[in-house]
Amino acid sequence: PFMSSPPGRSECAAGNNPHKTAANNLAKLATSPLPLPVGAEAAEDDGEPFEEKMERLTTQLQEQFAESDKLEKTIKKNLKVLGF
Repeated sequence: PFMSSPPGRSECAAGNNPHKTAANNLAKLATSPLPLPVGAEAAEDDGEPFEEKMERLTTQLQEQFAESDKLEKTIKKNLKVLGF
């Protein structure tokens, strides 16, 4: 039978929430020292907690997507008026 994870390795079976585990992994990744690409400089810590920053940036991105959709519709409408 099909098994989604090896026996004894399932996060859900161990009582762990996989979504929370993913968020924890992201937080660890954000604070772990990673090698930088050649020529890149390390960013200074701005003091904003990771979870708060991700929430703020995700909200901002959603707003920008909505504005992008609105602009795309306006451009298409204008092109149609011009015969394109």
